[in-house]
Amino acid sequence: MDLDLLRKALNAPGKSQAELARRLGRHPTTVTNILKGKREIKAREIPIIQRYAFGAAGATPNEPSPMPSTADAVAIRELDLRAGLGGGGMPLENFVENGVPADAVSGHWSFPPAYLARELRIRPEDAVIMEVRGDSMTPTLISGDRVIVDSGDRRPSPPGLFALWDGIGVVIKRLDPLHGTEPLQINVISDNQAHSAYAITAEEIHILGRVVWLARRL
Repeated sequence: MDLDLLRKALNAPGKSQAELARRLGRHPTTVTNILKGKREIKAREIPIIQRYAFGAAGATPNEPSPMPSTADAVAIRELDLRAGLGGGGMPLENFVENGVPADAVSGHWSFPPAYLARELRIRPEDAVIMEVRGDSMTPTLISGDRVIVDSGDRRPSPPGLFALWDGIGVVIKRLDPLHGTEPLQINVISDNQAHSAYAITAEEIHILGRVVWLARRL
């Protein structure tokens, strides 16, 4: 990727390094280091950078058609990512900024726009639904739950539940920044005490979004 073109794109009106960092789920210094040539761009970050910086030129050819919606309801995509809480799932390249492949969309759920805006405080285009699998977050989340993930909220402050890529698959964990650490570390916690917590630097973690809603059968 041409860094000179990327710098110019991020200096355009409506663009910023801080917003690109947010979309990548990274600390702002990550983008600074990329632009200075001190850090290589990872393969999974390329679609997100292209889409934000260059618009349609960065779009993937297999994007699904726009979500169906009406004045009374907005359709939210459910992704068949097999978001296992203990591991598994589709490659991260299939979860790109506003460009989820059509074969990863298993269906749509309809929500009143006012509920999304006022109660969940989420933009419809940032919302995706995933099925919970595994037991690492019990009793908070159990296998079979559906959750809405806000892909527009990727900073773990305040602490909460987040979907993230762990190098193998999409998982859901509780994230809690360890303030005062240098570099900043994030505590990755399973609510099921049978699973151990661990710490990872903010640079290494790849957050897909904050969990803001769940549904389950009683």
